[in-house]
Amino acid sequence: MSLRPGTPPSIRELRIARRLESRGRRDLFSELLKLRGLALGEGYSLGRLCAVGGEGVLFEVHSDVDPALPLVGKIPVASWHTPIELTSGILRLARAIIDHEANLLETAGSPFLPRFEELLEFENPLLESARGGEFAEPEPCLVMERLGGQDLDVWLCRVHRSGHVGRESLRTSLDRIVVWLLHALVDLESRDFLYADLRPGNLRVLGRPDRRVRL
Repeated sequence: MSLRPGTPPSIRELRIARRLESRGRRDLFSELLKLRGLALGEGYSLGRLCAVGGEGVLFEVHSDVDPALPLVGKIPVASWHTPIELTSGILRLARAIIDHEANLLETAGSPFLPRFEELLEFENPLLESARGGEFAEPEPCLVMERLGGQDLDVWLCRVHRSGHVGRESLRTSLDRIVVWLLHALVDLESRDFLYADLRPGNLRVLGRPDRRVRL
């Protein structure tokens, strides 16, 4: 079900707001909330805010065809809260990053990466289309599978904090994670891809007993 206008921020969204505020970008959060509920092409809409990174903004995505399908959408990130700083060149570069990532994800087709769903376009209400150029062009949105589980760094912190996991049990779980990670890297290499951003925050650990890993 699509998110209704005026829905209050979730706990996760408030955490994102605090992080943006610590970087002096609290106003960006307010602008991004205006995109929740926005229609994406035929049968999709943006849901709650999931994350704000250096190269994109992640939202939940709702599908009218299959509401239970776990999806996220990645859109370009720019200074929506300070329009005077925006130029056609900045928008073009931000959009090219999303287009390139969508092409890589679709081309790779690896089961260890999020499944590519669609590359959609939408009219961005945060832009003044009257400025012409890139301001009048649609915004790309990379729709892909939303991975479950936890990032490896978060999982490790919770395991250590709980104090309920013995050293041998933890070692066994980590051994499994390493094996799955090697499978993922070999799979990508067999498809002529090299994973170049290997860090705990980019490894998703999925449920017991196998502790499967997705990138």
